[in-house]
Amino acid sequence: MKNIYPHFVFKRDTKGYLGKKRGFVVILITFTILIMTFISVMGLYKQAFTEYNKVRLRSDYVKAKYHAQSWLAFAVDILKKIPEKQLYMFGIFDGPKPLTYGENIQIMVNITDETGKINVNYLVNTFNDDINFALREMLDRLSESLGIDSNRWDAVVDWIDENNVKMPYGAEQDDYAAMQPPRRIKNSFLHSVDELLLIPGFDSWTLYADRRTEDEKKKYSKDFMTPEELMAISDDDFRLARNITVYMPDTIAGGDWKININSAPYHVILALSEFMTPAAAMAVIVGRIKNGGYFEGTGELAAVAQLHMPTTGKVSLLDEIGTRITFSGRVYKIVVEVSIGSKTARVMGLYDATAKKLISYLE
Repeated sequence: MKNIYPHFVFKRDTKGYLGKKRGFVVILITFTILIMTFISVMGLYKQAFTEYNKVRLRSDYVKAKYHAQSWLAFAVDILKKIPEKQLYMFGIFDGPKPLTYGENIQIMVNITDETGKINVNYLVNTFNDDINFALREMLDRLSESLGIDSNRWDAVVDWIDENNVKMPYGAEQDDYAAMQPPRRIKNSFLHSVDELLLIPGFDSWTLYADRRTEDEKKKYSKDFMTPEELMAISDDDFRLARNITVYMPDTIAGGDWKININSAPYHVILALSEFMTPAAAMAVIVGRIKNGGYFEGTGELAAVAQLHMPTTGKVSLLDEIGTRITFSGRVYKIVVEVSIGSKTARVMGLYDATAKKLISYLE
């Protein structure tokens, strides 16, 4: 058939079709690149946010640690400059002191007089390996009042002394070598109460559990105790670790093992003498509280009538414990915890009141 419109040429429009196809491909590639770029950016953002949180949390911990160190230094300054009697009257040693600084800084300061506890390290005179029998008797009485087998202190003597002579219920190097896993005996002072867990006969329950029976828990409860007894005894007094220590002053001198009657808890006072009765021990603490929390010397302690009971011969209970007590602290443990946000820093220092210096620091 002859074309009646010679100036028109009929062709398939492949150019327009291909153009649209290419445009779609370009859009698809561009969209894909955008998605991949977005994913990459989000990944980088997440990584950056994670790193930021790490830095922020690390910053919170560092700030908390510096705050804790500052409060530790402040506590040392207080112990140096304020008379001990005033500190007792202010209640500095009555337990942790919670403080709040700003919106998110929580501070806890706890100062304890370790001289008021029975120091296990003084069981042995390391110069000649002699046993301190007066202190051992006190530990035996403390164990009895807490329902603990007192024979286990034999192993502590062996742990500290330098000889290889085993106590009747003790343990020396051969015994430790036979343990699974085997270990070496220290033959030196303990550095923490937790170190007792390495010695046969001691475990977490022995050291830190409330040693009362169910009947004793009822007896020593607010329902059955007088207001004075509630002031004198706390639940923590029935934990062995609450009554013993291992912290010693910078220099060792004779008589350092004596107990500070101003900070001694109930069971330590009860362990001072075989003639000390629960009523007399309670009376000492109640009298101490009524005296402003502090006895300045034997004269004020003598006001506790129960201490005038006879023991052997013409010796009174006050006379007997007089050689085993002191009226001032020697070593103070300072523990400071500071929380900022979710991070907590804890530092601990030992202050020697005689040397007037910090003798140990841990964080």
